[in-house]
Amino acid sequence: MKVLFSQKISGISGSERYFINIIPELQKRGVEIEFLVLYTELSLTIDFVEIMNSFGVKTKLIPIHGFYLFSSITKILSFLKLSKFDIIHSHLIHSDVIMAFISFLGFKPKLLSTKHGYDEVFIKKHSLLPNKKLFNLYFFAAWFAERFIDQSFTVSHGLSQLYFNLGITNYYPKVIWHGFKLDRDYLITSEEEKEAPYILVLGRLEIFKGHKMLFDAFKLLSDEYPDVHIKVVGDGSAKDEFIRYAAEIGLEKRVEFTGFISNVNEQIAKSLFLASPSKGEGFGLIILEAFAHKKPVISFDVPAFNEIIEHGKNGFLADAFEVGSFSKYMAILLSDSTKRVELGNYGKLFLEEKFSLEICIDQTFACYQNIVEKAVRKKPLGILTLSLYGGGAEKVAFQSALELSDFYDVHVFVLTKKIQFQIPNSVSVWCLSRFNFSSKILKSLYLFPQSMSLYRLSKRLKTKTVLSLLNRPNYLNIINGVLIPGQKAIISERTYTNVEFPKLGISNRTSRFLVTVLYPLADKILVNSKKNLESLNEDFLIEKDKMDLFYNPFNMPNKPIDKQVKRSEILKILSVGRLDENKNVILLLKVLAKVDFSFELKILGSGPLEKKLKAFVLANNLEDRVFFKGFVVDPTPYFRNSDVFVLCSKHEGYPNVLLESVFSGLEVVSSDCFSGPREMIDPNEQIENQLHKGWEKHDLGYLYAFDDSDALLEILNQVESERRKVKSTDQILKLQNRHDVKNVVKNLRLIID
Repeated sequence: MKVLFSQKISGISGSERYFINIIPELQKRGVEIEFLVLYTELSLTIDFVEIMNSFGVKTKLIPIHGFYLFSSITKILSFLKLSKFDIIHSHLIHSDVIMAFISFLGFKPKLLSTKHGYDEVFIKKHSLLPNKKLFNLYFFAAWFAERFIDQSFTVSHGLSQLYFNLGITNYYPKVIWHGFKLDRDYLITSEEEKEAPYILVLGRLEIFKGHKMLFDAFKLLSDEYPDVHIKVVGDGSAKDEFIRYAAEIGLEKRVEFTGFISNVNEQIAKSLFLASPSKGEGFGLIILEAFAHKKPVISFDVPAFNEIIEHGKNGFLADAFEVGSFSKYMAILLSDSTKRVELGNYGKLFLEEKFSLEICIDQTFACYQNIVEKAVRKKPLGILTLSLYGGGAEKVAFQSALELSDFYDVHVFVLTKKIQFQIPNSVSVWCLSRFNFSSKILKSLYLFPQSMSLYRLSKRLKTKTVLSLLNRPNYLNIINGVLIPGQKAIISERTYTNVEFPKLGISNRTSRFLVTVLYPLADKILVNSKKNLESLNEDFLIEKDKMDLFYNPFNMPNKPIDKQVKRSEILKILSVGRLDENKNVILLLKVLAKVDFSFELKILGSGPLEKKLKAFVLANNLEDRVFFKGFVVDPTPYFRNSDVFVLCSKHEGYPNVLLESVFSGLEVVSSDCFSGPREMIDPNEQIENQLHKGWEKHDLGYLYAFDDSDALLEILNQVESERRKVKSTDQILKLQNRHDVKNVVKNLRLIID
């Protein structure tokens, strides 16, 4: 296998060190490597070229500045035609654009691109936040290049989300993290230990690297630790500004600027810990280097550092750009040497298990093989959903994709680009939409363009079966099944449709019409509750023989459920869900405004009623007891630290959050809405016994009539006084068996095949 690496070289930094790590290992796998060195200043390539030559790698140097660019493209084209590489592995934007332009001219190499980062102008302004836009030259150059690249992968999920959300790619790029290998442990001698203790910061001296915030954080505690200083290793355009700033805030004698040091092992090994206050990075190789030396790291909670640092385990993630938060974690590590050792030891283990160089090489080599040898893939399967962000259906789609990827080549099609999960390389994600409309009418009108996108992708990827979740994806799936002969459309209804779309208004009537007309055309309809199945049959005249139950898959806890008698002095209440009319959180607030006992309510979620709910809290003097946490990607810690979960919904499909509460050992209080809660909490699952007034008590929790504030008040008073302990019951075991992801996927495979 013959591979050409290509990149503009301007010294040795992150991506160059990546080459130095992986190229010798790829050569051991039998990969013949040459390197196309693009440059604007020849002197900056000398060290790198010497290293490549020492590896036995042939190098071709071509200038790309000024008028050289046009003649250089001709030279590159001639070089490529003569050399006949199996793959051109391009790195960074200059190489990507040049190689794409060569493809545009008619030469079609197998072009693979690794995205190591993104535009520094964007990062300075927005960090790596994927919900921001900046349509500048870099964006359009990256977008153009991607049109001609056969496959791209990135070095972090933060970058993949950014490229995907910006629309540079219409797919979520695969991720191959950097790997790191330390040839030896650096041992500190007793003489070295006599050096004054210091906090180390490594990297280029640029404004977006955050050095000023680090200095501000250190200033807050510098008087408490007079013997400690900051050592700044690196060079860059902001060096003079940083020196001046350190002097301005009185730290000129406490901050040491060493300039560039080629071998930083000694500097890391002698440090107390590493501080990395950057606004955002494509990866963060310096963190792996710190872990290799058993040093903990403090950074802000930003991509991609938050993929590498496990908060409280191998370092700390301070609140993004909050100097006080950063200073707090610095104080912890400065004051507790045992903690530094504990975090550092875990960092070394974490590095070896997750970020070893061997893993990086295995994944890169496998990528080459797939491109060159066209490896036989599993049977393609499509999963179509609104997004991979937010609600229960999105979690079901993602969990199903993960499990099914063991048996199929899974492609997830989404209508919006927001993603909250780390997508494994075993799952591909594609976006069908360039636009995201809030209007239901516009969404309906946009069905045809989206169905054409799904049609083209299904044909290209050869997905003969597509499983969809929720109404709009279901419409698209059915249309696609009609357009493609032999296509199998399996749809899954995840909401209580009869209440979701009442017989009022044009948009609701349109939705009811589409359900009535299109759903019978599906090959199979999967529903998530018995009541939902009953409603589709009675209210939409869909034959029962066409429907099957498909319960939410759930990763079961490793140990039995054991509810605690009393977790805290005050009753800790949790509410999770979108803040809209349906979730009816205002009912819970009104009831809590009347109670006499002490409580703490945490509300996870966001939505159109957030301002109204916060105004109610202020008007009723509840601001010291009710806390709005916004949307939380991983609510697990909140489940673990609460006593009771309360659901006030008008209707549900089969509330995943209720399942999470049950399996987390919380006391559960739910409205007896259609559909789902009664099937979980009532051991007899008598769905016809819906409450219209009052409440019921069961082993797993309480059911109360929707919007019955008196019933909810009575329940909460009883929960507070009783604080009961419930051991594992037959009902929990039944739910565990029903929702165990292995069992759910096993049944799903029978339907797919």
